[in-house]
Amino acid sequence: AWAGNDQLIRLWRIDTKTELRPIVTTQVAGILGLAFRRDGAMIASSGRDDTITFWNTATGALTGTIHSLLPLASMVSFALSPDGKTAAILEGVNVVRLWDVASLQPFAIEGLIGRAVNAVAFSSDGKQLAIASDAPSVITFALEEAREYAGAQASSTGRASSLVFSPDGSLVASTHPDGKILLWDAKGERELFAIAQPGVAWAAAFSPQGKLLASGGTSGLRLWDPLGRQEVAQLSKEPTRSLAYAPDGGLLASGGFDGTVRLWDRAGQGTAALRGQAGEIRSLAFSPDGAFLAAGSSDASVAIWHVASRRRVATLSGHRKAITAVAFSPDGDRLVTGSADRTLRLWDVPSFASLGPIQTTSEEIASLSFSPEGPRSPLPGALVLAKGSREVPIFDLRMNRRVASIPTTWRTVGAVAFSPDGRSIASISDVGTFNLFRLEGKAEGSAAKLLAETLAFYKLRADGPDYALDEAQMKPAP
Repeated sequence: AWAGNDQLIRLWRIDTKTELRPIVTTQVAGILGLAFRRDGAMIASSGRDDTITFWNTATGALTGTIHSLLPLASMVSFALSPDGKTAAILEGVNVVRLWDVASLQPFAIEGLIGRAVNAVAFSSDGKQLAIASDAPSVITFALEEAREYAGAQASSTGRASSLVFSPDGSLVASTHPDGKILLWDAKGERELFAIAQPGVAWAAAFSPQGKLLASGGTSGLRLWDPLGRQEVAQLSKEPTRSLAYAPDGGLLASGGFDGTVRLWDRAGQGTAALRGQAGEIRSLAFSPDGAFLAAGSSDASVAIWHVASRRRVATLSGHRKAITAVAFSPDGDRLVTGSADRTLRLWDVPSFASLGPIQTTSEEIASLSFSPEGPRSPLPGALVLAKGSREVPIFDLRMNRRVASIPTTWRTVGAVAFSPDGRSIASISDVGTFNLFRLEGKAEGSAAKLLAETLAFYKLRADGPDYALDEAQMKPAP
């Protein structure tokens, strides 16, 4: 088959070298590409009008049309699986979307941030998809895993900057550069609704009682009724980069682009302005007892504030680039800091003496989250992080090492969070795909296998102090 700018798909029989009746398409602007189903009974065409159309080769009848979901995004390249059930479409510069041909609905998406995608192709058995970028590199992944980790797609665009659970674990909020704060159903893995503020939304935090949701962005600091979907108050018009509630809900801390940490009481009144860092405050965290507040800055420092006295009691140094995430361990004995220098560092509390780096990663740390302690938590005290890769690593700080990773197949993870009960891990990708990994209950596929191995390791650890387990038992991530 061949096609050009005249709307026609011309078909030829190779064995008899005869031309068949052409298919007259609806793509009046011209045709960019063609792909047959393996049996030749169906052919797909990509048009300059940002559509993929599917045609019966015997009758010339149109059987379906896919429209680009990105505005003014040229469908540069596409591939059809040999069985004709899946189409992989390159939209714009770096978005690859997988579509189910029967339902004409997308089920997975990938975005290679900072890299242009040039082509996509299926393997001959249809089990693998290859994505060629200008890195130069070729990424391959299993189609079965793409369906397994399909997740839910955000209505917002751009990379999510934060991800937080409500205290009862029923909702998850994510913030996006288009100003939207999306609320997700933590049980059904679906987007419920969106609230929005002007400009970019950088951070969100639920009050400990769950009645309020604070959001921060370029247009300031706001409080919302998350269930009523109504704005309650605007506390400040100053650009706000990070947020954290004190454990008792008595204080809300906000980090500004001017290096100032501001404290707000329950009435929404500012009670203190904590200064001394040179860069924007990109991350905040209260200790579990509320005694300390850690503030990570783009100047590579972490300020430790004694909340009651409003005094800075320590300044942590050691990172070489911006601090992107801070988190206290559930028992309050440790502080973990993540940085754009691709390192995690561990600090003792309350001395705040350095306990050294945990591990150097290959990507910038984006977010950190601890699992709660206690008998009901499947991974007590575990640390997960988002680091701009296609996995969610799980760390055991008692051993100062990574013990496993949840693969997210072909997406890069932008933010991650443990549920309050520790039984689920939520993640959201750079292109807005929301996933919920449940650590209990019936599950199938490779994720269930990996989590079973991880849980088995944690059970072995909990049964005794013997941390010198055999490497095969520990199942460490590669």
